[in-house]
Amino acid sequence: MTFKNSSGTIPFKIVPVGPEKNNSVLIHLKDSYINGAEADITFDTGAGVNIISESLALKYNLIPLEASSTVGGVGIQNGKYAIAKELKIGDMIVTDVPFYVIDITTNNEEADKYIDCFNIVVGSELMLQLKDLTIDFVNNKITVPSVAPKRSQASPNMCFSSNMNLLSKGIVQGNKMLMNIDTGDASYGSLDKRFFENNKEYITTHCKLDTIRGAGIGGVHISKCYRIQNIELELGNSKLSVPEMVVLLENNTGGVLYSYQCNLGLKSLMLFRKVRFNLVDFVLTTFE
Repeated sequence: MTFKNSSGTIPFKIVPVGPEKNNSVLIHLKDSYINGAEADITFDTGAGVNIISESLALKYNLIPLEASSTVGGVGIQNGKYAIAKELKIGDMIVTDVPFYVIDITTNNEEADKYIDCFNIVVGSELMLQLKDLTIDFVNNKITVPSVAPKRSQASPNMCFSSNMNLLSKGIVQGNKMLMNIDTGDASYGSLDKRFFENNKEYITTHCKLDTIRGAGIGGVHISKCYRIQNIELELGNSKLSVPEMVVLLENNTGGVLYSYQCNLGLKSLMLFRKVRFNLVDFVLTTFE
C-alpha cells in the first residue's frame, strides 16, 4: 500500500438500493479506480472476499488465476480468482488485490433489477490489509493510518468466523450475543430464531408478524418474521436505540445455524458517528 499523507482518506456516499419503500442503503466508495479506470465499488464488511462480476473482470483487465472456489450467500456460487494490479481508493493505492469472479445474478427478475450495486464489492479481505480503519458517518469518509498500531494488551471484542464473517460482541435488549457487522445488509438488520425463542412471549404480544424478501449471491429467499421496534443496542463502547429490526422465525438461510445471532445492518451502524475497526488488536470501537 502507498499513502500520500500520514493517513489515507476514502470518501464515500450513501446510496439507495432496492424498492424505494424500504429506504435501504449501501456504502459506495468515491474516487475509486481499478487498473486506472474509474470503478463503482460497494464497501461491504460482511463480504469475506472481494467480489467482481465476470464482465467487469474483463473490462478492468484483471489477471485470471488457475484457482477456483465457492462462495456462500443466499446460496452457493462457484467462481474463480483474479488479481487487480492496482486498486486506488481515495488517496491510497493498494497493489495486487485478489478478487473473486462470479456471476452475481439471482435468476429472479425483481431482485436482478437492483443487482448492479454488487457488481464490485470490497470487504473484510481488504480490511485485513488496511489493518485499522474508521468509518466516519458524519463526514462520509473512511480513514486509515499509514502506520498500523502496534499490538497492545487490549481485550479483543471482535473476531472472524470460519467463513470470514466479521463478528463482534454486542447486546440487544439485554441479550448478549455475537453480531455479524454487515454494511452489505442495507437494512437495520435481523435477529435469528434463538432471539425469538428467548423473547417469545414479548415478541408475540408486542410485535407485528410479517414476511421479508432477501436477495444475494446464489438466489433469493422469503422468510417469516416479526418486526420489533425501538430496541436497545450495545456495541463497542456505546449504547443507543435502533428504530426497527426483524426477528426471523427460522434458522439462517439454507437451514444453517450460524455462530452469530444478529446480522447488524448498515442503517444501524449509521446511528453511530464513527465505527473503528482495529484489526491488529481485533477491537471494535463505536462513537455516539
